[in-house]
Amino acid sequence: MGSSLAVPSLADRVRQERRRDFASRDGKLMTLFVCSKIFGPGAHPEDPRLGPARRIAEQIVAELHG
Repeated sequence: MGSSLAVPSLADRVRQERRRDFASRDGKLMTLFVCSKIFGPGAHPEDPRLGPARRIAEQIVAELHG
């Protein structure tokens, strides 16, 4: 999923096709892990995945705390 974030239509398709996996607690935690690798300390400021990864991570954190 992480690589697909650079292409919004592809990211949507991946999320749609794997929605059951991403909806599970384990799926959410793994998604957070992938997002953290994208926007972690070594992130390149021009990486097109930064914004989408941050938004997804914020959404998942809210769901897990909900």
